Amino acid sequence: MLCLVCGTLAACLPMPDIPLFDPERGVDATRRGGISFTVASYNVWSGGNTLENEYAIAAQLDDCGVDIAGLQEVDTDDFDRRGGGFTTALTSGSLANKHFTPTETYAMGDKYGIMTTTSRTIADAQCAMLPYPYPYVSAHMEPRMVQRTLIDVDGVRIAFYNTHLDYTNAQKDGRLLRELQAEFIFELMQSDPSPYKVLTGDFNISSFDDLAPFFDSDEYALFINPDNALATFAGGSSFACIDNIVYTCKTLRLTNGRVVENDLSDHYMLTASFETLA
Repeated sequence: MLCLVCGTLAACLPMPDIPLFDPERGVDATRRGGISFTVASYNVWSGGNTLENEYAIAAQLDDCGVDIAGLQEVDTDDFDRRGGGFTTALTSGSLANKHFTPTETYAMGDKYGIMTTTSRTIADAQCAMLPYPYPYVSAHMEPRMVQRTLIDVDGVRIAFYNTHLDYTNAQKDGRLLRELQAEFIFELMQSDPSPYKVLTGDFNISSFDDLAPFFDSDEYALFINPDNALATFAGGSSFACIDNIVYTCKTLRLTNGRVVENDLSDHYMLTASFETLA
């Protein structure tokens, strides 16, 4: 298919057919205090990484005691641009249960996207497409998704969200698109009756203002914030606090968090440990 964009011919594909997101599906609103679990957010850079490093990432998740991980830039096993086998590598440790969501890019289709992995039981999994400026999949810009995975942890059900927001020079104001995507996710999470909600992601923000809906709400807190501005990107960005972990601060208490700095990816891994509040 060829589409006329700004007076020029550009390659494009039909938009993916994504089922309507149902925020109440699978929700268990049981509240119980004193339950501990650890999450991670990690852009694993499959497009520029090695299979050896992806296996090492799975081992690192285990070494850090992670129960649930939100991963970005994940290649499927049958995507051979870097040799294949990446999904198997990333689930080779104890976090073997997975929910993969393709971003349906023009070049990579359903072979690349975001993935949640966990050592716990997955009760339900859904995804939604984020605001996108074209009515078709353009070669100029990657569609973006958010996934919600309901995960049972010792008698409570965690609503675990994972995403990767826009990073592009194709739009005049890429920041505006990120702000719209952040607002969409905020509204989606607000419609979710789950008591325990966590959001991980590579947010590609240019400042903390890009995540204003969460900062302005008294229901959410962010592990990385102006008072805890930890760099998560090793690639020399002028603003390096681009990954984060967001959580419902009235139902979850942050007990520990850190950034794991090494060369397994061009991003660093974030971990955050929580205790549920009744």
